[in-house]
Amino acid sequence: VDEDNNPIAGATVNLTGVPSATTTTDANGYFTFGLLTVGNNYTVSVVVLNYIFNSQTVNNLQKNVRLDFSPVVVSIGGQVTLGAGGLSATAMTLSGGKSLITQTDAGGNYSFANLSAGRDYTVSPAKAGFGFLPVSRTFTGILANQTTANFVASATFQFNVGSYTASESAESATITIVRTSGASGTASVDYLTSDGSAQQTMDYTITIGTLNFAVNETSKSFDVPIINDLYIEGSETINITLS
Repeated sequence: VDEDNNPIAGATVNLTGVPSATTTTDANGYFTFGLLTVGNNYTVSVVVLNYIFNSQTVNNLQKNVRLDFSPVVVSIGGQVTLGAGGLSATAMTLSGGKSLITQTDAGGNYSFANLSAGRDYTVSPAKAGFGFLPVSRTFTGILANQTTANFVASATFQFNVGSYTASESAESATITIVRTSGASGTASVDYLTSDGSAQQTMDYTITIGTLNFAVNETSKSFDVPIINDLYIEGSETINITLS
């Protein structure tokens, strides 16, 4: 049978011993070797593409023996975190060797069990308003349980308005950043100014920093210093990048 206990038809079944033989399973997954010698030792192995089966041995055969085979299985699991805690209700998609979908629990934990060993699997998280690192994890030909398939969620940040305006006499421009998702955990965002038509040291002071958001904190601001010189100038621009 397969990992879900469904019969596998057409599996190759090999018998080693004296006599030796090979057969295939029927539509219901059954096979039979007859006319074996009492007292001899026999080993039965099963070969099916994309499955791994452990062989079974009968020593000193004295009577009819039934041997059932199921594939070697593994599990893949881990945690999705946001800040210091787990992120619940994250959709986790398994693809490749098997297609499954589950969700993280209240602690951000998830698990895919009963997966056939030896296959390739990819796990991908998704939740509206969040990014994830890494975006997916791939396991190639896995033969053991994977318990640390972890992901780190990041909140979504944006400027509270599309542009900001300030005069030179104001001496600074206040920039406000809002967190539109991920308020259930701590998060941070980096900011950096760069020249537009305005030039640093002449028109403004380059500003680099990090805004750290506490749990349930959704808005923070920083100031960009403006240099008030003696020249009469038109409107000038700077760029601000969040990362």
